Amino acid sequence: MAEKIKKELALTPKMIAIIGFMRAEGAENAYFASDIADGTGLSAKSVSPVLTGMFNRGLVVKADASKEVVGKAGPEVRIYKTYTLTDLGCEISLEPVVA
Repeated sequence: MAEKIKKELALTPKMIAIIGFMRAEGAENAYFASDIADGTGLSAKSVSPVLTGMFNRGLVVKADASKEVVGKAGPEVRIYKTYTLTDLGCEISLEPVVA
């Protein structure tokens, strides 16, 4: 059982980058995936699936938030997900697990 838990919480390099960014910028803050991509240097397309995996592992919580963007018809408000670190996400070691 301990092996299963250890494997489920093993962090990928992208997870480590995301958690490191969120901790440095303020773990209590909520971040859009686009802000996380900009802050970590990861591609925007790769951040959302990683955040979904982190949510499934209990490392982040997500909520809806509005953001003003420029659409085809001009400025508009859209709803996007924001992500905030959980206590587990704040406390987990960022050292890679060596098997």
